[in-house]
Formats: sequence, C-alpha cells, structure tokens
Amino acid sequence: MEKTGVRFEEREDGIYLILDPAQDLALPDLLELVKAQGIEDCDEEALRKALDEKKGRPVRVAEKQEPAQVHVRKSEDAMRAEIYLSPPRGKAPWPTEEQIRAALAEEKIVHGIREETLRLLISPGAEEQWLAVAEGQAPVDGEDGSLVFKIESTVARDLDAAKIDLRDMGAIVNITKGTEILEKTPPTEAIDGMDVLGRVVKARRGRDPRIPTGSNTRLSEDGLHLYADADGHLSVKDDKVSVLPLFQVAGDVDFSVGNIDFLGAVEIKGTVREDFVVKSGGDIVIKGVVEGATLESQGDMNIMVGVRGMGKAMLRCKGNLRAGYLDQCNVHCDHDVVIEKGALRHSQIACRGKVLVMNDKKGQIVGGKIQAGTEVRCVSLGSEMGTRTQVSVGFAPELVEERKQQMATLKEITDKLQEIKNNITFLKKLEEKGGLDEARRALLVKLTKARFQIEAQQGIINERLTALEGEIEKCRQEGIVRVRGACYPGVTISIRGIAYVVREEMKFIRFLLDQGEVRALPFN
Repeated sequence: MEKTGVRFEEREDGIYLILDPAQDLALPDLLELVKAQGIEDCDEEALRKALDEKKGRPVRVAEKQEPAQVHVRKSEDAMRAEIYLSPPRGKAPWPTEEQIRAALAEEKIVHGIREETLRLLISPGAEEQWLAVAEGQAPVDGEDGSLVFKIESTVARDLDAAKIDLRDMGAIVNITKGTEILEKTPPTEAIDGMDVLGRVVKARRGRDPRIPTGSNTRLSEDGLHLYADADGHLSVKDDKVSVLPLFQVAGDVDFSVGNIDFLGAVEIKGTVREDFVVKSGGDIVIKGVVEGATLESQGDMNIMVGVRGMGKAMLRCKGNLRAGYLDQCNVHCDHDVVIEKGALRHSQIACRGKVLVMNDKKGQIVGGKIQAGTEVRCVSLGSEMGTRTQVSVGFAPELVEERKQQMATLKEITDKLQEIKNNITFLKKLEEKGGLDEARRALLVKLTKARFQIEAQQGIINERLTALEGEIEKCRQEGIVRVRGACYPGVTISIRGIAYVVREEMKFIRFLLDQGEVRALPFN
C-alpha cells in the first residue's frame, strides 16, 4: 500500500508504516491516509513517531486485523463432530452464534448439536481447543430371542466318581400331559440411530427363534410356551421337540443306556443286562434276553426270548406276563403268566391268575415254588431226578396280604374316628351351655371336617375289601392243576391250603379239591 511516499505493510505482528524521508506530511494528512486504507485503531503516537523520524524505517502503527476462524471436523462414522475456534486478531469482532451455526451448516452438521458448546464459543475462554459440538444417536440393536427349557433334561451327578451309579444314566425325561416344556423369550425391539449429518443408522434386528414343535406338543395362544399334549418322554430330534408315548431302545440295556424309568410303554430290541432296572408305566416288550435284571410294568410284559435270571432277576407285572422261558427268577404278576417256547425252571412265581406252560416239547415246570390264583397248566411237572417242586393254587397270597393291610388300616382309622366323635360330642355339649370360646369353636369345625374325611376313607377301604373278598373266593373256587404229560415224584400240590405229595410218576393228570381233599383225576 503506497501513495505519495506513504507505504503500509501488513506483517504477522501488525501493520507497519514506512514514510519516504523526503515526504512532507502533517499528522492530519497521515490520519486521512490511514482512514482511507481502512485501518482501525491506529496508534497516533506511532504515527507521530514515524513523522518525526522520517528515516524510512517501518513503524508499527496498528494491530493486524483478522476475523475469527471456525474449524469443524467430524468422525469417520459421522457420529461425532468437533469445533475449533481461532480467536479474532486485533479489533476484529468475536463470532456470533449465527456465524458458528452457519459454519456447522456448511459441513452439513444438523443433528445432535450441543447448545452448551455453542454458548461457550460466543465469548472468550473456550477458543483454541477442539470441543465436541454434536453427538449422533447410536443405534440400539435388538437382543435375540431365546428358548428356555423348563424341564431339567439331565441328571445331576456327584463329582466324586465313587458315588456315581453308572447304571443311572438319566436317559429318559418323563413328561405328563399339560407340562410346560419350554418358553420363548421374544427379541427386544431394535431402535435406529442417527448420525450428526441427520442420516438414519440402522440397528440390527434381534433374531426371533422358532419354537421347534413336534408330535404330541401344543403351543400356547400367544406362541410363547410349548406344552406336552400327551404323557411320554421328551425327545429332541431333527430340530423338533416331541413327546413320545413309547420309549424305544434300539439295542441292549447296558451302561450305554442306563436304567430306564418311564411313565409309558417301553420297547427294547436287544438284551437287558444283569443288574439293570427297567420300569414302565405301561407295557414292556423285550425282543432279546433278560439277564439278572429287574423289570417293573404297570401293564403287560412280553419277553420274547426269555429270562436267564441267575437267581436275582425280579419281574413285577400288573398285567399279563408272557415269556419264551423263565429260569431262576422271581415273579409277581397280577394276572396270568404264560410261557410260550420253553420251560419254567427253578423260579418263584406268585400270580393272581393262571400259570400256563404249554409248549409241546419243553412245556416243563421244574423246581422252585409256583403260586397261582386259579390254575397251573403244563406239559410236565417236576423231573425224573425228583427235583423238589411246589405248586399252590386257589390261594392268592398277595390278595390275602393286601386284605390284611386294608383291615389294619380300617381298624386304625375307625379308632381315630371314634375318638373324633367323642370330642365332637363333648364340644357340642359345651356349645349348648354357651361355654364355647373361639378357639374351641375352631377346633369343632376342624374335627367335623376330619370326621367327614375319615368316613369317606372308610367307604373306599370297605369297597376295596369287598372286591378283594370276591377275588379270593374266585381263586378258591377255580383252583386246579393240569399236567398233560408226566408229573414226577418230588412235586407237592397245594390247593386252598391242602397239600398233596406226588410219590409216583403220573401222566395226563389233573389235581383239584374235592370234598376237602386234593384228588388226582384224568386230565380232561
């Protein structure tokens, strides 16, 4: 900037005046030149100094004038923006809020602006540092839904190996109709976010799992609960949860399977190994051999090959028992025992119905003790060696034992009922005299309720006793032993408590009670 020997220079630290030494100027003239150059807040003392010296040397006459600088930057994901303010130089004004907003708008920062930061920047004190001026709203991902089993499907085991029963593998999870199997927790809602540029940031939606419904299961109306629709065992296969009324074992019952305790029917295609236990709330079908194992069935029992009991096999059956053969085992059966292919050897049999061993070639009963409610029938009874064999019919020991227990229970509750009646009579007399306080009145109500309950229990027991007497009487009337082949010495026949000892071989014979003694008559 130079005019009539006057030159102005703008440097980093201010504005300098350089006068031509030959130039003759007065202060007012110089002020006019300064004003013409748009220089504000000029230092008049510095101007006088320049005029006085007139040496052509630069004289600083004013501060450098520079407006404030507003810098804006944002993160790579545009979720945060920062601002940096370089303060004005000289007498330049401080930026206004509108100017700062304009700088943000130029960078397209429109969302999440922090008003408190803007208020800080419109006055000195927060300059020359990067400050967060805008924050985006982060998305909230939805959480995945989940399926939670409501049934414990494994058996807790003691970590001490010495205490673990390896036969109890917990292979079966029994389930009854109406039991809740699993519950679904739905996914949580996903909330989209927004960056500082005003763009939507999508949140991840939570996975909504499908409930794996299988056979004999049902979903609740809200689709969040799965229930058993039948009695059975829990099966998880091919991504489906099912309740199966039949439990099947493809091979043997051994350490790979463990003991079985199932509320429904059980089918085993292999062998039941020694010392293992199979319990069923329905029928049991075993296509292989039963070794020295324990079987318990609430229905029928069908052992297609047979039982090699080794003296410790125990079979308990509420229905009919069928087996290829029975050897050295203990049997309790509520109905008939039928041996279809081989012999009944050295076993303890107690059944309420019939014992039938009728295979043409091997239908033999030898050794042990056979107790049947109505009939024992076989091809041969005993052996040529005189093996001791006991057969008892017309008497059901289990029925007699149950009758004994029922009568004992009946006596016990009858005595208790009489005591309750005596107390009720006493309290009612007090009530008539007006001497019944609240505690005794409550006792009277309690005793009256107990009386009704015991009387109902008496009725149930009396009905059962009547039924038992009928079954016992039926056994007494139908007791008979039939031997289609040979009956050997060493056999003892007992009918309704009256014994008959076979002392010589007999064939095609039947034993029955006639006029108070056991008689041996022709088979038919």
